[in-house]
Amino acid sequence: MIKGNNAVLVVGETGSGKTTQIPTWCMDICSGEGSSTDLTVACTQPRRIAAMSVAARVAKEVNCKLGEKVGYSVRFESCTSTSTRLKYLTDGMLLREAMIDGMLSSYGIIVLDEAHERTLQTEILFGVVKRAMTARNYGTDKKLAPLRVVVMSATMNVKLFRRYLGCPILSIEGRQHSVQDMFTETPRSDLLTSTLICVFQIHRNNGEGDILVFCSGQDEIQSLITLCKKVLRQAPEALQNLTPLPLYASLPAENQLKIFQVSKSIPGTSTNGLNNTNNSTNSASTSKNQPPSFTRRVIFSTNVAETSITIPNIKFVIDTGKVKCRTYCPKTGLESLKVTNISKAQAKQRSGRAGRIAPGTCFRLYTSDEFAQMNDHLAPEIRRCSLDGVLLQMISIGINDISSFEFLERPDETRIKAALNNLLGLKAIKATTSKTSNNNDKTLQSENQDSQKKKDHASTSDESILNLNYELTSLGKKLGSFPLSPTMSRVIIAANELGCLEEALVAISLLYVDNLFHIPPNKQSQAESMLQKFHSNEGDIIMYLKVSKAFNRTKQVNKAGLKQWCAEHYIHVKNLKLSRLIRKQLIDLCKGMGMSMSSCGQDTSLLRQAFTYGLFNNVATMWNGKYRNKSCDEIYIHPSSCLFKVRPEHVLYAEIVETNKCYMRNCTLIDMSWIREISSSSLRKG
Repeated sequence: MIKGNNAVLVVGETGSGKTTQIPTWCMDICSGEGSSTDLTVACTQPRRIAAMSVAARVAKEVNCKLGEKVGYSVRFESCTSTSTRLKYLTDGMLLREAMIDGMLSSYGIIVLDEAHERTLQTEILFGVVKRAMTARNYGTDKKLAPLRVVVMSATMNVKLFRRYLGCPILSIEGRQHSVQDMFTETPRSDLLTSTLICVFQIHRNNGEGDILVFCSGQDEIQSLITLCKKVLRQAPEALQNLTPLPLYASLPAENQLKIFQVSKSIPGTSTNGLNNTNNSTNSASTSKNQPPSFTRRVIFSTNVAETSITIPNIKFVIDTGKVKCRTYCPKTGLESLKVTNISKAQAKQRSGRAGRIAPGTCFRLYTSDEFAQMNDHLAPEIRRCSLDGVLLQMISIGINDISSFEFLERPDETRIKAALNNLLGLKAIKATTSKTSNNNDKTLQSENQDSQKKKDHASTSDESILNLNYELTSLGKKLGSFPLSPTMSRVIIAANELGCLEEALVAISLLYVDNLFHIPPNKQSQAESMLQKFHSNEGDIIMYLKVSKAFNRTKQVNKAGLKQWCAEHYIHVKNLKLSRLIRKQLIDLCKGMGMSMSSCGQDTSLLRQAFTYGLFNNVATMWNGKYRNKSCDEIYIHPSSCLFKVRPEHVLYAEIVETNKCYMRNCTLIDMSWIREISSSSLRKG
């Protein structure tokens, strides 16, 4: 079916092998069509951990070294070669490739996997890939080989995708075992405690089989692992055979590999408990008086484990029913990270993890009534997130007319206008021609020159902003070169101009890891005391610099003791190492653009000023004892910030996290004269 159609929808149940087998078949199709140069197959994944782990598995299955015939490409890391014919990559990486080659000419088949995830990048990829497919298959230019597209998922909206692509559907049966759902009788308010109790009840009362726990975020994962280890230290020997492990998107590769290693039984004991449900009773009874005969893993994961990756040996799933979602309000410009309820589709995906290798059980930490009230699907990111980054990428690809782009589901016009206004404010894009007046170029050019200032600072209520074509400015081309948000890319450009590029790259790379510090709940006061040495009244950005400098000093005098030093200072050593990999790539990109590694030395005000250029919309000012942003929303400094007790008059923040309040995270002290200078400079240039 794939060979005979331009596009195919593949609906495959969990365990059907669609992620590993279909891309391999596609590789064989591309190799067997007689082209002088074999075209590559791209298979996108919504997360880097899935792209890396699936690539490793498929490479093993086709008996090749990872990076040769089968490889992967994710942000800040690539494992491919000139001989690679099947590349697993994140949707964001394929979108970046389209910025260089809009026809995606190196690919013969593009597989868009886990289409139900509906990430921002995937939404744009649908349109970009469809455009390339149409041009290559029906266009007048016959130099490029035809392009085929395969869209895959277990839970996607088939009618929506079929209407969009106009293609046949291929259904594949899975190898899913039965899974018993267990709901709570009453709602649970303390999820941490409820989760931990459930983990140890499963461990005490059941035989072999690992436990997968779905958590809302990395903070919750670290807290649960800390509490779990604390309980284990006080537990009887019969319960000591439990190993807690974390799993989240930014986890370093070497730690991800632990997740895919199957638990081993103690030599000389039975290992067939997984296939014999009657064995669980026997194991539970004998474990009270005898040492455990097997090791059980409990994996605390974010929603990265919902799809794509198959964690071996999972027999029990604990579903907290929560997920952390990014939302954006175009009216206020407020983007926040909020813990919310999952959808029914996500609940189905989570329980499915328990039935991959044997009949399993899913313990829902919510009631059946709460489940019935969940939405069928989570709203796609394009309807709830900021569009600044993807619109910049679209214009980079050559999609100058945003309003006529063929979205799978068109986002609200208010969001599009807000994103265009933000990019105009960053001087990343400029309006070129009106779609309704292309025959009056000279007149329009004069009108554009006279009204450029108005366009650059158009309000979101201005309907004309959607009736214009756009192109990148010279600054916008630079911003699009970095695998970062437009705001952080703007910080880099400003830092280069202000002479603090070295410090800016350190700070940005640390901002891009989820958590630099790991503070156990029972060590709060000790950690606060230890972290005081990094404290800065100038804010969190400067604190990150202090951490990096202290780490470098320790590395010079005691490289072997770095891990211990990080532990003593409650620093997440793996995330610190990841940040250094990110910084290295950013340095290479900067040098490739002709920038030199300038340093501001002790004058950290230059660094804070550089961040103002990118985050000028994220300013909070103290009014009557409370912070308010430009939309007069009441917001608070996060307790983890250096400025929590300092409470300066003006604060710049990197993001908002919404729990019971809206908290500003990664806050920095600023001078309002910097904001005025940016505004006046923008007006002069406009």
